[in-house]
Amino acid sequence: RRSDQAGGEFTYLLSWVGGCDRFGPCDNDPSRLAEFHFEVTHPEGTVVLCPGRLTAGAGVTRCDLSGTLAPTYSGFALAADPLWQRRPFTSAGGVDLVFYEVPGGELAASLDAASVGEFLAWITDLLGPFPYGDELRVAGAPTQWAGFEHPANILLDEELPHLVSSYADVVMHVLMHEIAHQWAGNRTTLASAADFVWKEATAEYLAYVFEDERRPPGEAAATRSYWDFISLFAAHHPRPTEDPTPPVHTFYGDVYGPGPMVLYLQLESLLGRAAVLEGIQGFLSTPGARSVMELKSALERASSSDLGAYFDAWVFGQGAPEWPSFAVQVEQQDDRATVTVTQESARGVLYGCAVEVEIAGESGAARVVVDFGLAPSSPSASAQIPFTEPVTRVTVDPDHRLIDRDLSAARTAPPAARPPVWIF
Repeated sequence: RRSDQAGGEFTYLLSWVGGCDRFGPCDNDPSRLAEFHFEVTHPEGTVVLCPGRLTAGAGVTRCDLSGTLAPTYSGFALAADPLWQRRPFTSAGGVDLVFYEVPGGELAASLDAASVGEFLAWITDLLGPFPYGDELRVAGAPTQWAGFEHPANILLDEELPHLVSSYADVVMHVLMHEIAHQWAGNRTTLASAADFVWKEATAEYLAYVFEDERRPPGEAAATRSYWDFISLFAAHHPRPTEDPTPPVHTFYGDVYGPGPMVLYLQLESLLGRAAVLEGIQGFLSTPGARSVMELKSALERASSSDLGAYFDAWVFGQGAPEWPSFAVQVEQQDDRATVTVTQESARGVLYGCAVEVEIAGESGAARVVVDFGLAPSSPSASAQIPFTEPVTRVTVDPDHRLIDRDLSAARTAPPAARPPVWIF
């Protein structure tokens, strides 16, 4: 229980991966999809939200989640606040999105209803009809995390409009992320806690693609920059392979940057965005439990590519990931520059990737992509580009599309302290 920003008492019972049996008779296996029926007795006037189809009464609220099932870590949940006010917000893609906020709440006011509606239409076109009926309820509350994706219910931190964030529009980004979870995490869930990365990576990536294609300039770039930066501090591989698997609370914060980078964004440069989205569509096409290995297979089918070496280098592993560094050498002859990139890693692992390099002189700059492919056999690769003036500056990955421990003089070393990571 916590006080909301209007002075009411917010009550929240929520589960988490592997933890729902703390609150009642519940199978805490994250791969288990279940049917839920809640009947909540409460004071008259209190608004109660719970998963599935909601039937509100003066002193009793009932929720029924059947048909399309949901995992226990998100489906076992109740939230209540006597000051919540219901307000329809937008309708699109066969979904009525309704906000629940206390007086003075600013979440809905900070959003563009037309853009939210456009996202609903876009994601239902991509992933299919909304899995949990025709109403999606979004509530503001004093929550621990920035957001949480219950089936047909999303809880957002009521202070989001005032929080300083690396995302250009944090409220819109978190809302899109949680909407994506209705398919990626709820209807299709984790095969095991160790597969946690695909759930968050998919929600992050789909929000990013919409930012890149449909939102104001700069939003997608800010998201990429944030992912790239926090990836340098990850203490676990995206898909840990330790046996036994570390407790999920020890590594889930490490997936929000590396996850979307290595599973999707970096593959855009090698496979194309269309193939990546097709792989996600296939992966999420039916309900059930899915693993990172199954995501790899879905991406391979969509792209007709072998991703074994790529996933072995970037995704699977024990302990902290090493991540590669890239040393750049530029040789100029006549009016052309040959850019040679050499991977460096203590373990000698070769990372499949495409490295964008920007070279600059006194009056101009140019970019070239050095493609190592999915399974490089050499630590060095080269590409040529027209460039006539002496090179005075070299920047590796100027648009933050690749995790790298950059050796160039264009960036300063990251601070020793681990930065805060948004959890939602």
